[in-house]
Amino acid sequence: MRIGVPQSGYGAARNIPALPGVQYVRPWDYYRVAANLQRLSGAAQSTEQLFTFSDPHFPRVDLLHFFNTVARTSTPWITTYESLLPRWYSSSLEKRSKGIDLVLSDSCRHLIGFSEAAMRIFELHVGHLGRGRDWPAIAAKNTVLHPPQPLLPANHRPEGPVRFAFVGSDFYRKGGLECLEALHRLYVAGRRDWRFEVVGRVDRAVDRFAKTTERDGQRAAELLAAMDSHITLRSRVSHQEVASLLARSHYLLFPTFQDTYGYVVLEAMASGCVPIATAVRSLPEVIAHEVSGLLLDVPVNDAGDANKTATSPAEKSRLVDRLESVLTGLFMGEHTHWSVRSAVGRERIRTAHDPVRHAAAVRAIYEAALG
Repeated sequence: MRIGVPQSGYGAARNIPALPGVQYVRPWDYYRVAANLQRLSGAAQSTEQLFTFSDPHFPRVDLLHFFNTVARTSTPWITTYESLLPRWYSSSLEKRSKGIDLVLSDSCRHLIGFSEAAMRIFELHVGHLGRGRDWPAIAAKNTVLHPPQPLLPANHRPEGPVRFAFVGSDFYRKGGLECLEALHRLYVAGRRDWRFEVVGRVDRAVDRFAKTTERDGQRAAELLAAMDSHITLRSRVSHQEVASLLARSHYLLFPTFQDTYGYVVLEAMASGCVPIATAVRSLPEVIAHEVSGLLLDVPVNDAGDANKTATSPAEKSRLVDRLESVLTGLFMGEHTHWSVRSAVGRERIRTAHDPVRHAAAVRAIYEAALG
């Protein structure tokens, strides 16, 4: 079996497994060549170029496996997607509607949504394009297959302060400022038996998803300075160090406003680090509230995002209130449940995200696609 995987990058590598006995190649087509030439020249790239594949392409393969991409080709293809198809954000609604025809084509053999939330967003998009009548046929091609995640070492957490972690280069979109605000309230109240390790770009304050400005960056700097004895900040570390950080932390703070999935939540649970996260997109599918983690309710839109519904000053203040309440609760007795929730989270990873089972499911999809 010869599988073409035209894309590289973390998303494709994370969700397209290397299978024994399968030969993988990287085909090229017009869109790949044009996009790379434009990137090198500094010209803008359209989303249609970035997320479309076409004939003619080389080398030929038995089956193509894409990530977030659709294809104009007679070669059988499948795609793993994280929100919607076609991902042509810069194209007109009329053009995107025509992209649905590619999904309905005989060449498109299967669609893999990596959460129920992703499939729901796709359905909403199809309806928005006026193609709701086509959803049953599209849904028939769909499988929900959550991303794989191996179990990670769960190091012994030392006695002493409760250890919190935050991991995400998009510090503000993932609720990093709200974490600082909530912890500062505890700090001012005299509750200081905690430590907070942050990996993120606090210097990039302007974020359209979090609706933050340079003033928010100044506020973050003030809070970090006020609590510098309790907080460690690094802008970037290796993946191995992220795993080490999660393994020595009790809780991952992840009050994100918008995330297609939240891979770091899987990594945290795999290492026994209990997530405290907003209930957006796929996170309620992964985290069982008060069982394997703690979920913070925020207003969300139909797609499960909070970037347009929870980012006003009033809603952000309410999120800080909720986060402060949860953190205070930990010190008032909830932390005694940590070891049980840690173990349940690791079991969720073992059973629902096992890489071996994921690979077997993808192989079965390949075989069915090739008939």
